[in-house]
Amino acid sequence: MTRGVVGLLVAASMLTVAVADAHGATTYYQAVDAAGSDAVSSNGYWDVFLNPLGQVTSVNCGGECDGPRGAAWSESTNTAVDVGSKVFGCLFEDCFWTTTSINGSNQISGWIQGYTAACNGADQAFEANIATNTYSLMRCNSDAYFVNAAGQLVGGYVNGRGVERAFLWDGKTFKDLGTLGGAQAFATGSAATNQAVGCSQTKSGAWHPFLYKNGTMTDLGLPTGFSDGCAYAVNANGLILGGDGVTPQSGYGGNFGQCRLWTRSAIGTFTIIKPPAGAGCLSGQHIDLNGVVAFTAYTTSWGGYLWKAGHLTKLTGANVPFGDLDTISGLISTPVLDGASSSNLHGQVAVDVAEFGSDLSATVLLTPLKIYNDTNSAIIYSPAGGGNQSELAVSGAWANNLHYWAYGGYTATLKFTGKSVRMVGEIGPGLDTASVALDGVNRGTVSETASNTAQRQTIFQYSWPTSGTHTIKITTAGPFTLDALATTKY
Repeated sequence: MTRGVVGLLVAASMLTVAVADAHGATTYYQAVDAAGSDAVSSNGYWDVFLNPLGQVTSVNCGGECDGPRGAAWSESTNTAVDVGSKVFGCLFEDCFWTTTSINGSNQISGWIQGYTAACNGADQAFEANIATNTYSLMRCNSDAYFVNAAGQLVGGYVNGRGVERAFLWDGKTFKDLGTLGGAQAFATGSAATNQAVGCSQTKSGAWHPFLYKNGTMTDLGLPTGFSDGCAYAVNANGLILGGDGVTPQSGYGGNFGQCRLWTRSAIGTFTIIKPPAGAGCLSGQHIDLNGVVAFTAYTTSWGGYLWKAGHLTKLTGANVPFGDLDTISGLISTPVLDGASSSNLHGQVAVDVAEFGSDLSATVLLTPLKIYNDTNSAIIYSPAGGGNQSELAVSGAWANNLHYWAYGGYTATLKFTGKSVRMVGEIGPGLDTASVALDGVNRGTVSETASNTAQRQTIFQYSWPTSGTHTIKITTAGPFTLDALATTKY
């Protein structure tokens, strides 16, 4: 349909529903495949981790689901690194590897099976550096669950008496952290040098969360109504995430069962994370610097949630408004956002996206979008007004309207601060092209010409290595639309 100078287009209705944050504002996201794989498992306990640099570690099957294969993906380069083959030179048929976290210095924690003949197939904790392709291996029957900013590993190992114990490796020394009076313990996280959290048996045999600091393991106690518990993660503010799931690793790793989650403040106040209505067990593994917990819960279906200070938000496809989920590799149709695993201080979230009706899934990075509707005053139109451009009410467009130019020679300009920008518009018969310039440099010509009409289409997208102040200018060559401009800061 060719548009007139003024008019009203009624397209297929698209219902926008998204959950608001604690301040009443809805957060929308850009979604990017964060694994480079079409078969990623995020069902294990430490399988997905997101750091502040937008780097994600995840565990996938690589098309062969007979063992784990850990990878690291970087948002800045949009590339995935297969840790076992790149760092260890290990063929998948010879050994398996699990990655659990990544710090800001490209150091990854995890464990590998089948790499050292002396371990006879048992797990070995490792720290791998994907920038230098170097690694350090721990003793047999050990699993590393976290690497802190200082490059120290924490985890669990089986000692000579066959008992699971917590360890901290500082780069030179493999240190047993002791227990709370019982036989077993393991460490799960670390927020500072020579510190760790985890859980240990007490003299009675009950499991309690602990904080290891200054060479001493301290019992953190339990929330009211809990008979056992474990600390799963800690942030730099001393806020701890824990729950009721405790299963000794015994060299196998990643098999924690949990149903209830809680947080504990640095001064010892426990807060129970209230589950969504009708939910069964919750699965959570990380707490970010802002105190946000990303977790998965099952109600009538699996779902990904964010929790902070008592406020609960469900993440759905409506939070990803510009069709990104439909382009995730390996997802053929009807993608469903069915789990949340980790978040960072920039509001980015690592989630699990599944193919409806199949067992395919992918680890996806969500990054908050700032959306400028075409009516936003920050967008400068030139010439302003006039009969050859109009604001059209269009069902399915962003905010149900878009800007339409009938001829060429018109411009729209936005100055913004961010790391990426995208132009969203309509495609369809009768629409033409426009040129796009960024910071005064022509970035080519884009087209909205198509045989069928569709809304909220990404017409142009560009990203920079770091965030900065930029200007985008769109110059029409013929009939053209602008629905919205969207930017990311991180």
